[in-house]
Amino acid sequence: VRGDCAALFHDDLDYVAKAIRLSFHDCMGQSEGYGCDGCVNLNHRDNIGLKGIMIKLRPIVEKYEEHLSRADTWILCALTALEISTSSQFPMTYIGRQSCKDSDDIGDGGEKYDIYGDEGGTSKILHHFNKYFGFDERCTVAVMGLHGIATMKPKNSGHGNGPHSATWVKSASHKMTN
Repeated sequence: VRGDCAALFHDDLDYVAKAIRLSFHDCMGQSEGYGCDGCVNLNHRDNIGLKGIMIKLRPIVEKYEEHLSRADTWILCALTALEISTSSQFPMTYIGRQSCKDSDDIGDGGEKYDIYGDEGGTSKILHHFNKYFGFDERCTVAVMGLHGIATMKPKNSGHGNGPHSATWVKSASHKMTN
């Protein structure tokens, strides 16, 4: 799986950031005890820009579906993306996630929810990531910064300067350098 993910990412480095972002959006939901389920509702504004990576990962998911759920494959690809962007090793420590049943073949489906609401602000975001992931302020800022390691265009991440891209570090958009 990691080899297939790495090949995909080396063909197009924009998918490095998108795979990492997909893994976090996959792990969000309203239900108590929710977790990574291989399912993202593409009708939700927070998930703008994820369809492309979900389509790109579908052949990898299908290749390994006898042994791994879509949720596990997405996490393995995200870990591979982190390794490419940081030159660190990230082992897979758990296999056995269950993929949601109410999605299509790329993983579009599941709950449509607003975690922070329109006026969430910094304190709600910090609280959420601490409560559900044990993240402190530094880790939360790093995760939120993932929205910017690829070219920031609204079609990619829902963020950016209108139709114009907004990059933070020139010539290093696939590296976690900010």
